[in-house]
Amino acid sequence: MKNLRSIIQLALVIMIAGLLSISCKKSCDDGKKNQKEEEIDCGGPCRPCSDCSDGVQSGNETGVDCGGDCASCASVYQFKKVASGTTAALKKVDCFGSNCAAIGEGGLLLISLDKGVTWNAVSSGTSNELFGVDVYENTIFITGENGLIIKSTDLGQSFTDIVISNRDKVQWNEVLFFNNDTGIVCGSKLSISFTNDGGITWKSSKYSFDSQRSFYGFSAPAKNALYAVGDNNIQLSSDFGENWNQISLSNNNPDIKDLTDVHYASSTRAFITGESSMLFTNNSIEWYDKALYTSFGGLSFGTNNGLYAGRDVENERGKILETMDSGVTWKQIPLLNESVRFNDCFIIDESNSIIIGEEGTILRR
Repeated sequence: MKNLRSIIQLALVIMIAGLLSISCKKSCDDGKKNQKEEEIDCGGPCRPCSDCSDGVQSGNETGVDCGGDCASCASVYQFKKVASGTTAALKKVDCFGSNCAAIGEGGLLLISLDKGVTWNAVSSGTSNELFGVDVYENTIFITGENGLIIKSTDLGQSFTDIVISNRDKVQWNEVLFFNNDTGIVCGSKLSISFTNDGGITWKSSKYSFDSQRSFYGFSAPAKNALYAVGDNNIQLSSDFGENWNQISLSNNNPDIKDLTDVHYASSTRAFITGESSMLFTNNSIEWYDKALYTSFGGLSFGTNNGLYAGRDVENERGKILETMDSGVTWKQIPLLNESVRFNDCFIIDESNSIIIGEEGTILRR
C-alpha cells in the first residue's frame, strides 16, 4: 500500500511539473504582452519589434518603417516622378523581381534593373507600334502590330524576331508567360496562339479570319484557370491556353469592348477596364459599373492592395485609384499634374509600384 501511495505521489509530481512546463513555455503568438516582451508578441524572447521611425527595415516590416506592425507602406510612400529620358507616350509596363520593361509608341523600350528607380532606353529593333510586354526572369517578350513577336533573353540588350503563321494578318495585343517555356499571345481576329518551347514554335488555338473583334488581355488567378477577354467575349482555359471554352454573358450586360486590362482575383471575382469605366463581376457572367468614373487605363493587384492608373470619365485627365481590400472600396490618389493621362501600372511589392503614361511619365512609389 505504501509503494502504491509513493507511485501515485510520483505521478502527481510529474503531471504538475508537466503542466508548469507547458504554462511557462514561451508563446510568441498568444496575442498577449507577457514573458518580458517589449510589445505584444515581440521583443524579449520573441522576434524583434518594429521601430517605425528608425529609417531601417526592422521587425516584421515589409518596407522601411512600414508594413507589418507599422502603417501600410501604401500610406507611407507617395508616388514621385522619376526620369524616363523620353517625352513619348508609354503604354504598358511589366516587372519580374527588380527587372522591369516599359513599352511606348514607335517601338520605344525602356528597361529598369532596380524596381523602376532608374530607366534606360534600349533598341527594340523595330519602329512598329508595341502593345504587349511580359518580363520573366531575364527574358522579355514584346508583341505589336503586323504580327510582331520579339524575344530577348538578356533583358533587352538583343532581340530575336519570331515568325508566326498569319503574321501579317494579326495584331498581337498581349503576351503572358507562365515559365521559361509556356506562354501565350492574343490579338485581333479573336486570335490566340500558345507555345511550349519558349517561343520557338507557336500553335494557334483560336483564329477567326472574318472576325472584326479582338482579344485584349489575359488573367490567370490559378494554374488551372486562364481567362482571355475581348469584345463582349470571355474565354476560359484550364490547360495554359491550348483549349478554350466561352463563358456566356447575360443579354443585359454592358458591352465588354474597347478594353485595356483585366484582373481575375478568383474564378468568379474580376475587374475590367476600358472605355466604359471599370466593370466588376462576382460570377463572370454579369458585369457591373463600379461607378469610379474612369476610362481606359491599367490594373495591378498585390495580396490585398490594388492600383488603377488611367483617365477620368471624359478621358481628359489622369486618374489613380487605390484599394486596400481587394477591390471592395477604392480611394483616389491626389495628383500634382492631372493633365497627364496614364495607361498602365504595376505593383512590384508592398513598397514598390510603378505607373506610366503620356509624355514619358513614370511615377514610382
